[in-house]
Amino acid sequence: MSKTGRPGRRDEVDEERDRRITAGFTFQGHVFDCDAASRQNISGAATLAIGAMASGALAGDLRWHGAADDFAWLSQNNAAVPMDSQTVFAFGAAAAEHVRLHVFAARVVKDMALIPNDYQDDSYWPS
Repeated sequence: MSKTGRPGRRDEVDEERDRRITAGFTFQGHVFDCDAASRQNISGAATLAIGAMASGALAGDLRWHGAADDFAWLSQNNAAVPMDSQTVFAFGAAAAEHVRLHVFAARVVKDMALIPNDYQDDSYWPS
């Protein structure tokens, strides 16, 4: 049931979609942030990774980004997760897919003749 006790409205479905997107996503066994700033940072890193791969960065090379230390991304629990350029590219694709799945799930709910009161139930959303 919606917060107001009436059938859910489209804007409430959008809020639920956004809440689920920003809750984060799992990649290679780690949960990562997925708020707007995180998505922008992930996209930027994935773009850099593409450039590094085009320049010959090899799988397993953790210094593909040009710095003197290994490349790593912080998970939600602040664990530094090392990533080569191929992994960062896959990481960016996983973040984009996380968003895409939620956007399309919300679309299905909003296209129902009557938005169900339990639109927040996990059964309507990707796991």
